[in-house]
Amino acid sequence: MTLDPAVQRWWFIGCSGSGKTTWARRVAEATGLPHVELDGVYHQANWTSLDDPTMWERTRDITSRDAWVVDGNYSVTRALLVERPTVVVSLDFPRRRVMWQIVRRSVLRVVRREELWNGNRESWRSLLSWNPERSVIRWSYTKWQTYHERSVWLRRVFASTPVHYIDVHSHRELHEVLAREFGLSL
Repeated sequence: MTLDPAVQRWWFIGCSGSGKTTWARRVAEATGLPHVELDGVYHQANWTSLDDPTMWERTRDITSRDAWVVDGNYSVTRALLVERPTVVVSLDFPRRRVMWQIVRRSVLRVVRREELWNGNRESWRSLLSWNPERSVIRWSYTKWQTYHERSVWLRRVFASTPVHYIDVHSHRELHEVLAREFGLSL
């Protein structure tokens, strides 16, 4: 599929577990654009995190390209990502939906011993932890409101720009918007 040059840089945002990576991957496959999952950039081997300057530099290198599909919400990268997208997709789903998705996804990852990025895997210990820094489920629950507020803020940021800002509250709604506005049947 050949996209209009005005829609060559896509940024998917939302709470952990909302489906950012799944949807970004689908759009990248349908359009032929390269996909970058910022979690895979940030989480190095043994769950070692990149320092902020390195994360910023790597994200700058990615977003300086002419075309990309990026998913992620890292605060250190926000200023870079706000500068260049042509399409922003905010997955602002209800908390109950996000929690159902992240619990299901995380349990399946543990059971399947699925590798995420750079050799990292989720574990039962991390999933059951009450510490949001260790458990993606707890992180998602405690940070949902922050991501929702960020979505509202970004909608205002992009309101007077040529950026296509798409704020959706369900997978069905996103299917419909992508088909109607971009001709993508995913």
